Amino acid sequence: MSKIFFDSIPDAMKQLPQWVLHQNKHPKQPSGLDAKSNDSSTWNTFQAVKEGFAKSGFDGIGFVFAKDDPFVGIDLDGCRNPQTGEVADWAMKIVNLMQSYTEISPSGSGLHIVIRAKPDTESGKTKKISGVKKITDKSPGIEVYSQLRYFCITGEVFSVS
Repeated sequence: MSKIFFDSIPDAMKQLPQWVLHQNKHPKQPSGLDAKSNDSSTWNTFQAVKEGFAKSGFDGIGFVFAKDDPFVGIDLDGCRNPQTGEVADWAMKIVNLMQSYTEISPSGSGLHIVIRAKPDTESGKTKKISGVKKITDKSPGIEVYSQLRYFCITGEVFSVS
């Protein structure tokens, strides 16, 4: 079970009933049943998930991106050294460009950015980045999601110094 900084999560996200818990990165309902990113009947309110997390052995919480919400998630993999906090230059360029809610991923080796937008292209494609300085064991990559996926949410805000 990891620490979740509930108060740091944007209120606009908290208001949507698109929340799940997760165990080993698998989405779950507070009851322990599986949740599905393509089935809104398995999603919950933020409050229900927060309460479920406090009472159980779940690893964390997650936000499901849906077709009708205004959010897109940008997952920057392998861009942060969890021991030193160093962030790769390519990732900092993206963070600075987006100027939006950014948090440290559960592993500590990546960043999650949530923006208000809808991409013109299909989301969910992984783009591996080559030719950049590798600062973690995880390969650098970018994934963008606007629907049918969820982010593990930590609420651990990444601040640009």
